[in-house]
Amino acid sequence: MGIISIRNLDEDVILRLNNLAKKAGVSREEYIRNLLAIAVERDIIDEYQNKYAALTRQVINIAQEAAFVLEKNSALIEEVIPLLEEIQEKRQE
Repeated sequence: MGIISIRNLDEDVILRLNNLAKKAGVSREEYIRNLLAIAVERDIIDEYQNKYAALTRQVINIAQEAAFVLEKNSALIEEVIPLLEEIQEKRQE
């Protein structure tokens, strides 16, 4: 594994990192390592969230189109049924 050294870090930042690490029950080094890992993985998470949002929009559009088609289909069926009934009545005469 690589080593990263950070110079000129404000003492207040170091104290806050120490307190956060202590609250998390880990060493400062492990806490910072976890922070860096999360920061790096954040890009991957953002990418997946963007893909999910795009797919969600596509699904919504498809569902809306399907609902429109079903409404039109239902309207046409309602128009055709009386015509079919009329044709059937004429055949029975």
